[in-house]
Amino acid sequence: MSVATHSPVAPLFSFAFLLNPEPTLAWLRENDPLHALAGTDLIVLTRYEDCAAVFIEPAFTAAGGQARRVEASGAPVSMLNTDGPQHHSLRRPGAALLGPPALRRVLPGLAAAAGAVVAPLHSGSDLTRDVSEPYATRVLTTVLGIPPDQVASFDRHARAVAVALDPMPRPASARAGQDAVAALHAFADELMDAALAGSPLAQLAASGLDRPDALGIITLATVGGWSPLAELTTVAVHRVLGDPELRARIVREKGFAARWCEDAIRWHTPIPFVSRRADRDVALPSGIVPAGTQVLVHIGSADRDPSGFDAPGEIRADRDHPRDHLAFGAGPHYCLGAGLVRAALPVLLTTLLSAHPQIALRAKPLVWQASAFPRRPISTVLDLA
Repeated sequence: MSVATHSPVAPLFSFAFLLNPEPTLAWLRENDPLHALAGTDLIVLTRYEDCAAVFIEPAFTAAGGQARRVEASGAPVSMLNTDGPQHHSLRRPGAALLGPPALRRVLPGLAAAAGAVVAPLHSGSDLTRDVSEPYATRVLTTVLGIPPDQVASFDRHARAVAVALDPMPRPASARAGQDAVAALHAFADELMDAALAGSPLAQLAASGLDRPDALGIITLATVGGWSPLAELTTVAVHRVLGDPELRARIVREKGFAARWCEDAIRWHTPIPFVSRRADRDVALPSGIVPAGTQVLVHIGSADRDPSGFDAPGEIRADRDHPRDHLAFGAGPHYCLGAGLVRAALPVLLTTLLSAHPQIALRAKPLVWQASAFPRRPISTVLDLA
């Protein structure tokens, strides 16, 4: 394990880092890949090969890595903070709700969701408020089978629980997150009781899980899905509308949008880091992580590592191994919603460009908010003339 004595770049999680993290992450990858975060007992991993190794090494546990977050936020038991048999018992019904069978079921609904979002747009519409966030709501209500008359209520709950994404919340944020999760549970509990036979929520209710565990799956899908998908959508639309050749290829070339979106997911990596704890000494490519160490796996840095990706600062549709990125994790905790995101983003882009061929951005540069988790773009206004 290496510890840098002096760094010429902004410290991790400083204001300057939040505005532009890449100079710091690049320096750490080169000089201090197992970085002891000042003022904490955390080790931050920034190289692709180290981050990838952690995800497939059983000695790095999610339960241990998430223990402090659970204590600080009151987060319920979920696939995010469990391992082994307990994780697998939650993952099976979660896969039925979000995995490949569910994806095949909802594909036609994604086109309808995109169409419903795109149709009312006008000059002056806001990219995030009027496109990205409504689309995230419609994607999740489609896959969860939320009744149409409850979509607006789900949207309110999804916005409220977004605060629970914070891995180490301040006390006020933790209380707000707990209250929002409790309200979402009450809402989802009523929906499950009233769900029609054969619907996704009815199947989840009949899966054999205790009701709190079933509600935890809905909460994880909402907290981990709504805000990250909305932010990814804003980033992708912004990049596409700013590049005339790119937008033309998305409309003209079948399959191009999906290939480009895959690398946009890598480039943005909506959830930039996750936590693990080493239950024993573990040898990583860059050094030894001692037993008991809390590890912050910076997958946003890993996905910009030149040792893993040529020209990592570019979004390219021609990579030889486009799914080698870690934006969805890897190993036993691989994101169940990966297929849904991969399907939903190209549908939105192609629908938007087909419906509004002249659509443009009023503000061209992509500017970021000063936030670390998730990394949030500042929205912009659209012109349809």
